[in-house]
Amino acid sequence: MTQSPTRAVKLFGTDEPPAETRVLSAGPLSAELDAGNLRYICLNGREAIRAISYVVRDQYWGTYNPEIEDFEIEESNGGFAVRYTGICRGEGEEFRYSAAITGHSNGALTFEAEGMPVTDFLTNRTGFVVLHPVAGVSGFPADVLDVEDKITRTTFPELIDPKQPIMHLIDSYRDTEGSIALINDAVATYKEMYKQLGIGQ
Repeated sequence: MTQSPTRAVKLFGTDEPPAETRVLSAGPLSAELDAGNLRYICLNGREAIRAISYVVRDQYWGTYNPEIEDFEIEESNGGFAVRYTGICRGEGEEFRYSAAITGHSNGALTFEAEGMPVTDFLTNRTGFVVLHPVAGVSGFPADVLDVEDKITRTTFPELIDPKQPIMHLIDSYRDTEGSIALINDAVATYKEMYKQLGIGQ
């Protein structure tokens, strides 16, 4: 006879207790730091992005729960800086990455990560996942700047879509000032990264 899953498994997918969270502020920006990732990112009290996470998936699409080391957090001059090392281990494989999150006093936000496998390491996806909020986004128009510098008008899906609704993008935003301001600072970084990877050339 199989046991029914615990309440924690139903809510979080694991019996491990959820990590403590901390609210960080930088000028008009606020965000909740949760296990090295950001949630509920708001500008002037309005949610602009639901979450930004650096995610490492194994070969079966399972998501690693990284060990966090060398964790540092600094709050000063109206901003914040978070730095840490993430370690993903499993089945004799290991991947390490260093992450840096900076909130500036003008509300600009950067989240950078750089990683390297310590051993042979199979992954289906390693990189950033950005989740948009539901209210004011689901079903609304979005302008997408792709890797070839073309802007396409599209629409965010009304329901969660198992396939990637927008591909090869550099920047996407809702028609609100907060989201545009928050994401625009990342465009140059993404363009340079895609250029180095030879994507869109």
